[in-house]
Amino acid sequence: MIDFDAPIDEGGEPLRAHLRRWLVAPAHVPDDAHLRRAAALVLLGPGQLEPVARWLAWADARRAEGWTAAQVGARSARWAAAAGRGEHGPPTRAVYALLRDGDVGWLRPLRADLEAGLSAEATPTHRAVHLFTLLADAEVPPAALASRLVASPEVARALGLAALRAVFARLDPAEVEAIYLAMSHPDRWPASGALEETHVLADRLPWTPAVRARLERLVARAGDVGRVRWLRAHIEALMGAAGPRELALPDMEVRRIMGNLADVRAGLRLGPVAEAACERRVQVPGAAELLDVARWVGCGDARRQAIAEATVGALCAAFGAGAFRLEGMAVFRGTPIAVVAPKKGALRLALVPGGTLARGFSEREEARLRALAEAAAGTANHFEEYGHLLATLATMRPVAPVRVAPFLLGQAPGGEMAAAKAVKWLEKGPFRLPSEAEWEHAARGGQVGQLTPDGDAQPDEGVLRQARAAKVAGANAFGLWGFGLYPEVCADVYADGYAGAPVDGRPRTGAGPRVVRGGALQVSPWQQTGEWQLLLNAVRQDERAWEDGPLFVRPALGLEPV
Repeated sequence: MIDFDAPIDEGGEPLRAHLRRWLVAPAHVPDDAHLRRAAALVLLGPGQLEPVARWLAWADARRAEGWTAAQVGARSARWAAAAGRGEHGPPTRAVYALLRDGDVGWLRPLRADLEAGLSAEATPTHRAVHLFTLLADAEVPPAALASRLVASPEVARALGLAALRAVFARLDPAEVEAIYLAMSHPDRWPASGALEETHVLADRLPWTPAVRARLERLVARAGDVGRVRWLRAHIEALMGAAGPRELALPDMEVRRIMGNLADVRAGLRLGPVAEAACERRVQVPGAAELLDVARWVGCGDARRQAIAEATVGALCAAFGAGAFRLEGMAVFRGTPIAVVAPKKGALRLALVPGGTLARGFSEREEARLRALAEAAAGTANHFEEYGHLLATLATMRPVAPVRVAPFLLGQAPGGEMAAAKAVKWLEKGPFRLPSEAEWEHAARGGQVGQLTPDGDAQPDEGVLRQARAAKVAGANAFGLWGFGLYPEVCADVYADGYAGAPVDGRPRTGAGPRVVRGGALQVSPWQQTGEWQLLLNAVRQDERAWEDGPLFVRPALGLEPV
C-alpha cells in the first residue's frame, strides 16, 4: 500500500499533506523534487495526483462519519467500476494504484455481488473487477488466474496495472511472460500506451528474449521521440530489478506538468466568472410574450416576428451594430422558434421562451426508472446499469418550481473547451454558460415528465448515431438538438440535490466544481455501466466526474423582457 503519511523527502512533509495542499490551496506549486518523488510513489504520473488528493479528502470525510476502511475501499472500487461516476474518487486506475501491493482483503465482501463477473456477457471492466476480488482468495490457483488473463488480454488491461503487479507477484516467470505478450500486442493496442504500461510493470517482468523483442517492437512502432527513448532506458534499467525504485522525470515532463498545473489554477476561476456572466441580461422592450411558452406560441406569426426583430435590435444595441441578425423563423415539432446568428461564424442560436420547470425526475419518471431496473433484475451487470442511479435519485428530485426567463441558446452542442480556455471565452463575451435550470428547460423542449426528449424508452447506443446524423432535423420543440451527447458544463456550482437552489432560473453560486449534464457519446463505446443514463433529461453530475476528458460549452445569452 502507498504510505500517504511517509515524507516525500527526508525531513519533508508527508505525501498526504502535500496532496491536500494541492486540493485546498491550488496556488501551491510543488518543486521538481516533490513532483518526481510523488510520481514515483503514486505510479500514476503527476497528472493523477490531484484526483488522488480529492479521493483522500472524500475518504477522510467518510471515515469521520464512521465508515470502516473496508467500506471506503469497497465503495471506491464499485464506483470506479461503474465508469467512475458517483463518488468523487479516483479513476479506475487510481483505485488499483492505491492497492498496488495487492492488499485487497477488503474486497472479499464484493465477491457475492460479482460472482457473475466472468460470464461471456459481462464487460471487460466488470470481469476485471471480479477477477481482482479473486486475488484475495488463496484458494484460487495462480495458474488459473494466468490462464484467464492470457485467454482474455482485454480483461488483463481492464484489471489495472497495479492489480497486475499483484498478480505477477504470484505467478512464475513463464506465466507472467505469456500474459504480458498477450496484453501488449502492438497490432491490437497503441504502441505508445503499451510502452507506458511496460514501464510500470517493468520490475515484475522476466527479461527474456521474447519480452526484449516485444520492447523493441513497441519502441519501433511508437517512434524515435524523447519520451520513448526515456521510457526505453528506464525499462531496461528496471527489468529484473528487486525492491522499490526511484522514478526520475525528465525536464520536459516536469515542464509539461507545470504547464498543466497553471491551466488547472486558471480553470479554478471558471465558477466565479461563469456566475458573473449570468448576471448580464439584454433587455428587450415590449416582449412579454417571451416569458411563457404558451403565450409565445399563441401570440400569432406577426407578433412573433416583431418580437424576434426587437430581440435582434436589442442585441445589436448592446453589442454593436450588426453584431447579430435574425436568421429566420422555423417550426420545430409544432412550435415556432426564432433563429438568431452572430455576425461571424456558424453558430446558430434558438430564441427559447421562458416557463416554469419542475427540475429533476418527476414521480412518473422515477417510477419508470424503477420499472426498468426491476425488469433487468438478475442480469450480470445490474449494479453497474442501475445501482448508482437508484442510490442517487434523491439528489435529482424536484424541490420547488423554477421560473426560467427567456434566453438564447446554441442549437447544437458547443465545442470542447478546457476550463482555462472557457474562462477567457467568458471574459471576452458576449456569451455565457447556461444555468442548470436553463439547460434542463431547453433539453425538455416543453415536454413534462419524459425521461428523454424522445420518450420513456431506455435509450440504446444507436440513439447516438441517429442524433448525430439527424442534427437539426431531430431538434426538439425549441429548435435544439444533441442534449445528452456531450458533457456540457453549466454555470451552477454542484451540490447534492436542489434544496436551497435559486427558483428564478439563475445558477446556484459558490466555490467548487460546476454541474455537468450529458456525455453519453463521450463514453462510447458503452461498457454496460449505465452510460445510457447520461441521455436522461434530469441526470446531473459533478464536473470532477469528467476530469480525464474535455467539457463542452453550449453558448447562451440571457434576455429580460421589459
